[in-house]
Amino acid sequence: MSSIRHSLVKAKKLLESKNLPAFEAILLLEKVSSLPKEKLFVDLEKDFNPEQEKEYFKLINKRLSGFPLQYILGYQNFWSLKFQVGPGVFIPRPETELLIEKAIELFSKEDKIIIVDIGTGCGNIAISLGKEYQNARVIGIEISKKALDYAIKNAKFHRVRNVEFLKGDLFSPLEKFNLYGKVDLIISNPPYVSEEEWINLDEVIKKYEPKKALVPGKTGLEIIEKIVKESPRFLRKGGFLLLEIGDKQADKVKKLFNTCWKEIKIFKDYNNLPRTLKAHLS
Repeated sequence: MSSIRHSLVKAKKLLESKNLPAFEAILLLEKVSSLPKEKLFVDLEKDFNPEQEKEYFKLINKRLSGFPLQYILGYQNFWSLKFQVGPGVFIPRPETELLIEKAIELFSKEDKIIIVDIGTGCGNIAISLGKEYQNARVIGIEISKKALDYAIKNAKFHRVRNVEFLKGDLFSPLEKFNLYGKVDLIISNPPYVSEEEWINLDEVIKKYEPKKALVPGKTGLEIIEKIVKESPRFLRKGGFLLLEIGDKQADKVKKLFNTCWKEIKIFKDYNNLPRTLKAHLS
């Protein structure tokens, strides 16, 4: 029977042999033991329960095969919050937090605003904004039932009562709510990867994450173009549109806006890549 420390060291070496971060071994150990790492480090010299050890290396081997860590753990951190995710659901990325940063610059925290999140996925953007703007009405729209189920679970977990989720394609679920000209902010991290870019994407992403959440069509601009075109129907005068875009799309996306928009700005992410677009409706 080996100690917990012995198994942890072995797991770290296995992960490093595949160029995976060693700290993942600790995260997976936390999952198997259901103990926080502070408690684990106190118990490192104790014998590892054989059943738990077996389960631990089962997860390590799953990770070594390329299976996403977030799917194994069952969550991804975003905006200092924990969001449940699973196979078939897009995993939130750190760069998308820039959307939240730009959104909270637009309004006072006390404002009674209406926010619509198009393609909400697991609900990370909608719920993060619902926590930031507790007087707001936040609507997340998602076409995938699997993703929507996770969004609803995440809303319950975070106890947000000002966030609702609707199933449907783009703006179609809003038709029955009579929100024409009433929305303060439309926000989206839409699919924007072109078919050509998809071919060169990381094999792990291509194998495990849903292609529909990444690739909207041949050019990568198909969904963005629809959002830009339809947003003025729902935004109030002076309302805002915030979009995450591909790092090579800025010039092409700007050309999609007509004269009813003003102050179209592009913001760079922490890697100095043009990632977020803000547009102001005249």
